[in-house]
Amino acid sequence: MHELEAKTFLDLNCGSEVLSSFGLVPTVVTRMNTITPTTTTTATTSTNTNTTTTSHHHSLLSMKLALVKTLWGVDGFDDPDSYLTTLKGIQAEGYTAIEAIRLQYGPPNPNSTIFLEAVKEAGLEFIAQIHTCGGYFAEGDYVYCDSISVSDHVKSLEDQVKEVVELGGVFANVHSGHDSWNQTEATEYFTAAIQIEERLGLKLVHETHRQRLLNTPYSLRQILSSSPSTDSTSPSLTHPLAALSVNADLSHWVCACEHVFDAKKFPKRDGWWPSVLSLLSSQVAFVHARVGFEQGPQVSDPRAPEFAYVVGQHLLWWKSLIRAQLSRGMKVCYIEPEFGPPPYMPTLPHSQKPVASLPEVVEYMKGVIQDAFREIIEEEGK
Repeated sequence: MHELEAKTFLDLNCGSEVLSSFGLVPTVVTRMNTITPTTTTTATTSTNTNTTTTSHHHSLLSMKLALVKTLWGVDGFDDPDSYLTTLKGIQAEGYTAIEAIRLQYGPPNPNSTIFLEAVKEAGLEFIAQIHTCGGYFAEGDYVYCDSISVSDHVKSLEDQVKEVVELGGVFANVHSGHDSWNQTEATEYFTAAIQIEERLGLKLVHETHRQRLLNTPYSLRQILSSSPSTDSTSPSLTHPLAALSVNADLSHWVCACEHVFDAKKFPKRDGWWPSVLSLLSSQVAFVHARVGFEQGPQVSDPRAPEFAYVVGQHLLWWKSLIRAQLSRGMKVCYIEPEFGPPPYMPTLPHSQKPVASLPEVVEYMKGVIQDAFREIIEEEGK
């Protein structure tokens, strides 16, 4: 989501249970409350009569799927009187959490207090989407990113994280930095981001989004693979950004690189992809399940046969990310079917009529995610 998407938008706190689901133990957390995912699909496996139970099988038994609903393109948020009804409807659809940008949860919305109270009353978790050096209006336009200064982005991140902590976000999805930065600048920013996360006690995941630091698989590989440091207590190499968590929105990568990654079909072209997917899997903590294609970040309708191949590839990647989180012992797997309205949803010329029904597409993708999660659990439980 960026400035084009933001135009469609005009006391929970960081619970220890939510933080622990990511493996984060905060050094400082204010007004700590316990937050339990309210609507989840529990990963269950058959009971093994063998008294020896591995930690891997234990993680399978405790892993839950938490579906997240983006409010981008959802009707019912132009009138505060409809907030609660709309949010209760989302909860009834099987979602655990909603993701909202600052135009909804923050000061740009004069009804933000009503909004957050409605989220709580509806029994949903609140995930904030942060745009560093953005998230506000200037002269009537939404500002997505107003600076390329590392220090500006670090300050913006800290200010917005403090705001989300006060407002009760369970974690924040961050559009971080700027794609023009070099390796030194990227490392400086992400190092500061990890320190902010630890100091303020709010889990941060950094999205693989165009115009931002993790805009391509190549930038992620460069940032997360280079400049390892030797741990004095161990001969192995440790990376200074090993604590960084990532939100994998692979639709942006397909669009930015103008091709669908497939090492089996194109081994000479995409032989690098499995290692990058593995690297991403080791640090993923959130997935935006949208399907991109070579010329755009969103296919018009993932049910259409012409998109079967690209949908199938995305599904393979998402399954790899789910399996990685299972193997890492994560207790909650947050996935969001993040399809959006125009301009992401293609439209007919002149009339600007969307070529597909956004609610139907999102509902379809929700089912795809649930089926994939269930399939993995059944496979791993055998």
